[in-house]
Amino acid sequence: MRNFYYSCKKTAQQIKVGAHLALYEHDLYQFNTLDWDK
Repeated sequence: MRNFYYSCKKTAQQIKVGAHLALYEHDLYQFNTLDWDK
C-alpha cells in the first residue's frame, strides 16, 4: 500500500512538472507571437 501511494505521488509530480513546462512553452510562444506583431 505504501509503495502504491509513493508511485501515485511520483506520477502526480511528473504530471505537474509536465503541465508546468507546457504552460511555460505556451507563454514563450505567445510572447514570441506578440513580438512579431509589433
